[in-house]
Amino acid sequence: MNLYEQAVVQFGADSQVNMAIEECAELITALRHYARGKVSIGHVAAEIADVEIMMKQLRVIIGDRAVDDKKYDKKVRLASLLDSNRIEQEKE
Repeated sequence: MNLYEQAVVQFGADSQVNMAIEECAELITALRHYARGKVSIGHVAAEIADVEIMMKQLRVIIGDRAVDDKKYDKKVRLASLLDSNRIEQEKE
């Protein structure tokens, strides 16, 4: 059992989902403050690290396959948008 699986087992899925919500909110706040020059890049980096750790735990709860499938779809869409933007810029 890996670290993230152990955390979900020990603290429970509901608890870790709530913790993920809290960590995402803290990242949002840090980004807002960073944009206004109120916190350092180090503070933002720490919040990103917290969110990434919680996202790994959410993958344990939700399932890697479900997340990977949706991530693939979104990457295809992003690539399509980038290609569309490139084509539009070339027309100008």
